[in-house]
Amino acid sequence: MLAARRIPQILQDALTDGIDGMCLMTKEGSLLSSSFTPAATIDEIGLAAISSSIWGNYSEGAPDMTLHIIKLDRGYLGISSAGNGYLLAAFGKDLSVGLLKSRLTSLSQYFGKVFEQVK
Repeated sequence: MLAARRIPQILQDALTDGIDGMCLMTKEGSLLSSSFTPAATIDEIGLAAISSSIWGNYSEGAPDMTLHIIKLDRGYLGISSAGNGYLLAAFGKDLSVGLLKSRLTSLSQYFGKVFEQVK
């Protein structure tokens, strides 16, 4: 079951190995929770806005998309579906793309299962 007070800690625990920020949000960009390192070059509002916009644009052409990683000027942005209607986004400047993908995949599966139970 979802314990809302645990979500920030789950996201905080994922901020290792170059990941500077994570947001859990609706597909429209409304934040549910976020966590960032002091070194992050983007804030939660910016990450949520950029992620939901990119996801909306790319998912129109590929409706079954579950993960998207893009290189930006300031680092890598990874966006993953986290259940029906939710997104998980992660950002980092100096990280491995494989690590970003695996972290997003595992957390998205976790949140997807949790949100399935909430219905």
